[in-house]
Amino acid sequence: LVPAPKRDLFVTHVMSSGKLNIVGFALREVQEYDCDMIYAWSQDPQTRAASIRSEPFSIEDHRAWVARKMDERIPKDVRWYVLEEGARVPLGLVRYERVRAGRPMWTGGPVPDKDGGTEVYINVSPAARGMRLGTLALQRSEGHAAKVMPRPFVALIKPDNTASIKTFEAAGYVKMGEEERMGV
Repeated sequence: LVPAPKRDLFVTHVMSSGKLNIVGFALREVQEYDCDMIYAWSQDPQTRAASIRSEPFSIEDHRAWVARKMDERIPKDVRWYVLEEGARVPLGLVRYERVRAGRPMWTGGPVPDKDGGTEVYINVSPAARGMRLGTLALQRSEGHAAKVMPRPFVALIKPDNTASIKTFEAAGYVKMGEEERMGV
C-alpha cells in the first residue's frame, strides 16, 4: 500500500477549443512511486527532442537520479509538483531546483561559483499536450515553491521549443538572454 499523496486542491478554469470548462485539478508533491511515470514521459520523442539534454538514458540511471532529487527536498533544494486532473490522473509536472555553488545543474551549464536563483523545469504528459496545462502547472506551483526557493526563477529553453516558450511567457516569464549549454 502506498500512502495517499498530500494534495493542495483547487478548481480552475481551462480554455478548450474556445469554450470555458470548469475542471478540477490537484497539485501535489512528487512521490517515489511517480518515478516510472516521469521516466515514461521523459522518453517521449517530443520531450527528448525539446530537452537540452536530449540523449537517451536508462531506467536505472533515472531511478538513481530521482532518488537523489527526492533527497534534495530535505534541505529545500528541490521542489517538485505533479498537476492532476480531479480523478487523480497525472497531467504534468514542474520541478524547481535551487542553484548551488559548485553543483552542476541538470541543464549542463557551467558550475556556478555562488548560490543564486532557481531553475524551473516542466514536462506535460504526452496525452495532455496542447491544453495549456503547462502554464496552469507553473502558475499554481510557483506560489508553493516561492515559499522556500530563492528568486529569480529561470527556465532554460531551446530556441526552437516554441511550445515551451509560449508556456512560460503565458505564466509571466520574460526572455532575459541567450547562452550555450551542452552545445545548444
